[in-house]
Amino acid sequence: RNLVAAGAFQFPFAGLFDDSDTAVGVPGNNEEVLNGLKSSTENALNRGISRLDVELPAAFLLGVEGDKKGVRLLSDKLAESDQAKVDTADREVARTFVEMLQPIAQGLCVIFRNQRLADKAQEVWKLADEEGSILAFPRKPKGAFSEEVMEGEKFNEMIAGAGCQCLVVVAPRLRQLRLIKGLGDVMEDQMGIILLNARISGKGREAEKIPQKFRKALLANYEATYHLRFVERKNALIFGKMGKDGKRRWALAQQREVLGGRTMTDEVKQMDEEPSPGEVRKALAEYDAREKDLGSALIDIVDKDKMR
Repeated sequence: RNLVAAGAFQFPFAGLFDDSDTAVGVPGNNEEVLNGLKSSTENALNRGISRLDVELPAAFLLGVEGDKKGVRLLSDKLAESDQAKVDTADREVARTFVEMLQPIAQGLCVIFRNQRLADKAQEVWKLADEEGSILAFPRKPKGAFSEEVMEGEKFNEMIAGAGCQCLVVVAPRLRQLRLIKGLGDVMEDQMGIILLNARISGKGREAEKIPQKFRKALLANYEATYHLRFVERKNALIFGKMGKDGKRRWALAQQREVLGGRTMTDEVKQMDEEPSPGEVRKALAEYDAREKDLGSALIDIVDKDKMR
C-alpha cells in the first residue's frame, strides 16, 4: 500500500464529509452513493492512503449537475452504450471529488482523457482558479518508441508545472494509465492520485484492453476505496467500501424495482474479501433458493388461511 508521508494531503479531513460509516450499507440510489463516496474517501485520506481507485456503474448519474434526487441504482444497458451519457456520469463523479477536496484546492488538479472533455467540464462547472485546475492528457505522439518515452517525461513536467498535489484522473484508458503509473513511480508519496472509473479492479474481471501484468502492477498500488459495479445477472451488484478502520468490506446485493417506481435492495451476502465470479454465482443461487422457500411458505400460509 502506498502511504502519504507528508506531501499529498496536509489537512485534517475528519468531520468534513458524511459521518455515517455502516458496515457496508449497500446503496439504492444516488444520494446513498454520494454519502458512501464521501465517508469512504474521508476514511482513506485520514489513514494517509495516497492512491485511490473509485468505480461507479457506467452512465450512473449522481445528479450533481442537476436536480436528480433519488435516481435509482439499476442496470441500464442502453445508457451504458451511450458515450455521451457515460461522459456525463464520469464528469459528475469528478465534480463530486472537486467539491470534497476543496480544502486542498490550490494543489487540486482534475485531468480528462482529451481536451474536448476538459473543455466541457470547464463549461459546465465554471471552475474558478482557486477551486482547482482542469487539465487534459496530451495527444498521442506520432513517432518512434523514443518519442513515447519522452511523452512520459513531458507529461510529468506538465503536471509539475500545474502545481498538482492531488491529481484526480477521470475515466482513463490504457495510454493514460501508463502515463499515470510513470508519474506515480516518480512522485511516490509526494502526490495523491485518485482514479475515477478506470475499471481496473474486480476479481475475475476482464479489464478492457489492459494487459494483465500491467493491471496487476496498478492494483498493487491503488486501493479500491469505493467500488460499485453490476455483475452478469440483471440488477445484481458487487459493492465494496473502505471503513474507518481502513478495511474494505464487501457485499453482494440484488436490486429490485417495486411498486411506485421505487428500488428495494436485497442484501445477498456480506464478505470480508471481494467475491470471485464463482462465489458470486454460488451466493446468488443460494439467495434464489431462500426466496423460493420463502415464497412457498407464504403460499402455504395463505392456503391454510383460506381453509379456516
